[in-house]
Amino acid sequence: ITVLGVEYKSGEILPVGINQLDTFNILIPNNISSSPYWLNGAYEGMFNVTDRNLIGKAENDPVISFTYKIKIGTVVLNLSRGIVYKETDDVKGEIYKPLAVVPRAIVEVVSNNLLFTDEQPRKLEMQVKSFAADTLNGSIRLFGNKLNVKNQSFQLNKSAATAKLTFDVQAPLENGVKQFIIQINEGNGSEVFGQPAKKITIIEYDHIPRQVIVEDIIIHIAKFDAVPTTKKVLYIDGPGDLTDESLKQVGVDITTVQPDEITPELLKKYQTVIIGVRAYNVSKILTEKQTMLMQFVQEGGLVIAQYNTSRDMLIEQIGPYPMKLSRNRVTDENSPIVFNLPEHPILNTPNKLSENDFTGWVQERGIYFAGEWSAEYVAPISFSDPSEKPDAGGIVITNYGKGAFMYTGIAFFRQLPAGVPGAYRLMMNMIEYKQ
Repeated sequence: ITVLGVEYKSGEILPVGINQLDTFNILIPNNISSSPYWLNGAYEGMFNVTDRNLIGKAENDPVISFTYKIKIGTVVLNLSRGIVYKETDDVKGEIYKPLAVVPRAIVEVVSNNLLFTDEQPRKLEMQVKSFAADTLNGSIRLFGNKLNVKNQSFQLNKSAATAKLTFDVQAPLENGVKQFIIQINEGNGSEVFGQPAKKITIIEYDHIPRQVIVEDIIIHIAKFDAVPTTKKVLYIDGPGDLTDESLKQVGVDITTVQPDEITPELLKKYQTVIIGVRAYNVSKILTEKQTMLMQFVQEGGLVIAQYNTSRDMLIEQIGPYPMKLSRNRVTDENSPIVFNLPEHPILNTPNKLSENDFTGWVQERGIYFAGEWSAEYVAPISFSDPSEKPDAGGIVITNYGKGAFMYTGIAFFRQLPAGVPGAYRLMMNMIEYKQ
């Protein structure tokens, strides 16, 4: 039996019909990774695969394989088997999980973005978790862009032990988006930092093998000018996005609730309501609160509904006037922006927007744009993919009673967690909108 180039057994006679149990202690080299090969290098939009022979390979080879050389009579068989963990479930039967190789310690950060709209320092909170069987001493530092932050030490006494660390990061001197990494020094008491700290993402569903992804942690710093909103915002949770958590980072007074918590008394405490992505696709309760939300608008409130898929809507009408969602999207994150109504408040108040606010976006402009809308709505901006007509359905706005309603297919759920300054400035203007 051979593994990682080391032969452990040779020449042994295997008796017929008797299972044998062997135990091996294996030293894992530092350069072994169980992450998908296309994620092992830096990537942004496109994956960077240095070994061209790997491209097109659907999944990694097993991270560690045993080779069994068996001779039966005069025939020699070479069998290779990857290491897996097998467990038995009463319903699902035998479940196999591929071996994952992870660092002795990983780091989990509360947020990968530090956003500065003033000169006040921001806190970077993180948790270090041990996978080592013994005591693990070490320290963490932030590295890149001349960060003047002291290292912090940790001690983890056993596997699965955790330690929480908080760094105070000063605002950059100039506006812009920069990045830095977290470096970790394990266990020898020196101040030599070699490897970037790693994070782990586990993807586990019944229909696919478990995936364990190990990646460097990259923290984005964005400093930009933005007039803070004075409104109190209620966020109605959808199936899950980080829009509300992202807005908290720039000082928005925002409270998140579930649809069943909405009452007229609660709505009276807020000036703006933002509805989470796909909320009208999954929450029957939210549709039952629709009349209440439109009454809130009529009495002077603002409701901002984020994208919903057109196919699975649980309600026919989400605004006060007729509007239909489409499957239209703009997939080029660098696509041209046109200000259809350059004097409209959401392009000017309180933040004066320009084309520069639509640079540095990620993955796409938006999805499930409004496709048709009545004359009561206006559409201040348009995007267009290459060789396609401009699409104005990214934001549609209507006044209703004393208040207003907006629908947006713009991918704020991507842009805000990615720390895109222009998306924050646009959202702040939307929150502050008045007739």
